[in-house]
Amino acid sequence: DKCQQACNNTEGGFRCSCNSGLYLDTDGQSCRATKACISKINCQHECANVNDIDVCFCPKGQKLSSDSLNCEDVDLCKANVCQEGCIEIMDNTSMSCTCNLG
Repeated sequence: DKCQQACNNTEGGFRCSCNSGLYLDTDGQSCRATKACISKINCQHECANVNDIDVCFCPKGQKLSSDSLNCEDVDLCKANVCQEGCIEIMDNTSMSCTCNLG
């Protein structure tokens, strides 16, 4: 998965998309701010001005922490969607269910 934020399946392939306030860059994979941040907040990753409010954004596989500035890994297995076991793959960007032998 090469999309910076979201990947949407299409017939015969995929298309990347970005969170609100960001737009898809010309490479078709990266997300960029529609407007630069006005204030001097110290976002760990990307910052964009959305509806005149500066907002921090995180890369795929991470979510904004409670301080709204830093990013933390998403625990994909925490949702307990697997019946037996779960392993995270590729820097927390996807997960796979595992089965017991027998």
